[in-house]
Amino acid sequence: MRALVTGAAGFIGSTLVDCLIADGHTVVGLDNFATGRATNIEHLAGNREFVFVEADIVTADLQAILDQHRPEVVFHLAAQIDVRHSVANPEFDASVNVVGTIRLADAARRAGVRKIVNTSSGGSIYGTPPTYPTSEEVPTDPASPYAAGKVAAEIYLNTFRHLYGLECSHIAPANVYGPRQDPHGEAGWLRSSRRHCCAASPPRSSATAATRATMSTSTTWWMLSSKRPDRWATACVSISVPEWKPQTANCIRWWRPRSAGPTSRSFVRRGSAT
Repeated sequence: MRALVTGAAGFIGSTLVDCLIADGHTVVGLDNFATGRATNIEHLAGNREFVFVEADIVTADLQAILDQHRPEVVFHLAAQIDVRHSVANPEFDASVNVVGTIRLADAARRAGVRKIVNTSSGGSIYGTPPTYPTSEEVPTDPASPYAAGKVAAEIYLNTFRHLYGLECSHIAPANVYGPRQDPHGEAGWLRSSRRHCCAASPPRSSATAATRATMSTSTTWWMLSSKRPDRWATACVSISVPEWKPQTANCIRWWRPRSAGPTSRSFVRRGSAT
């Protein structure tokens, strides 16, 4: 299969590229390096199964790119990823996450692409849901322009499926962490916190942390120290990352939690990935 991956230099996108190539697929990677890093894909230089195109989904001639490379499937990860920036500049957020997605979908259906696998956001599109863990049957309730844009992108892609027969699936990861992650990004708290959590530093004081934040810290600590972190991830989605970070800055560094209860996975998938 020939696949095109937008956001291919990001920490998730570059990992996906590696997986696709390892599975025997040919990959075209597209990124504008707004948040992605060249170092994430430099090991693929000279690999005949990988072609990289530096381009922006908002301004590039996507039709020409897709006509040239003729992918069967597009994995769409390119996005404006900062919730805070979306609040400060909702127009820019929509230009990337909504208009950019529409441009990609329109070029894809004209180029004969079979399917788009769209990356949505499980950590934002449900707002503050009434129940945890949150199933995909819960109505979306965006509380930020970023979340609204992700929901709008899903709706547009579903519309393209109805109108033009362009297949689509939506995956909704939340608070993803792992190799190649930017520790200074909005979700970088988890990777940065891991060093402090797993160091099991002696307790000092948790009095300054809000109760909900303390519970989130407790669950996060158990998740990261467990041999099966997927059984614990993640109760901390009950409190937003911008709210969570300042409340637990001292708590997560010094407090060693003693108890927590398991929760189900935070990863939500709607539709098949292939």
